[in-house]
Amino acid sequence: MEGILTQYTTRRQRWFGALTALAIVLTLGVAAPHADVALPAVEPFMPMCALTVFTTASLTAFFLGAQFTVTRQPVFGALGGAYAFTALAVALQLLTFPGVFSPQGLLGALPRSAMWMWIFWHAGFPCFVMIALLARDRLARAPIDARHTRGWAFVLIGGPAIVAALLCVLTLRVPLPSAFRPPAETSVLPVGGIVLAVWLVNALALTAVLIAGRLRT
Repeated sequence: MEGILTQYTTRRQRWFGALTALAIVLTLGVAAPHADVALPAVEPFMPMCALTVFTTASLTAFFLGAQFTVTRQPVFGALGGAYAFTALAVALQLLTFPGVFSPQGLLGALPRSAMWMWIFWHAGFPCFVMIALLARDRLARAPIDARHTRGWAFVLIGGPAIVAALLCVLTLRVPLPSAFRPPAETSVLPVGGIVLAVWLVNALALTAVLIAGRLRT
């Protein structure tokens, strides 16, 4: 079965992807110097953004899961698990975010529950993407036995979703420290250590994907 992950890109698609990436980088370069400027609050922005991520991640997880059941290639299941993790993590962050559904957040949220769900979401997704790369390179290229497809689907797709749920329980039960550096605090680094670690994990995953070459099976 041929899919978006196994098709070769056309010249036009490569140019479109490169120009889109360049536009994102340029936008970041323009906006970054003004990161400390306080703009008027737009209250619907956060739930709208979270709902968009939840919808797109859920659909992607579904389609990758469907392709896994057809091709029985572990890489598709592992990638589906990465997006399933993201979908549940962002949904739980939205539920625990103060002021969205209740002043303190739902599920008995602690003051920093939503903050840490954001950290886990942005650190967990690249980790599961790298696991998908390992699944492609380390597991057998032959399709999984059809009799074991359901079990593998539970492990590869359901496993990351369970991890997201357990991390949410952690944020609800344990009073974790602040993940972000207070604005008035001076430091050698422009960001706190936890945020820097998230950046590094994402950079590592991006590098791994570029080296792997679009996850072709």
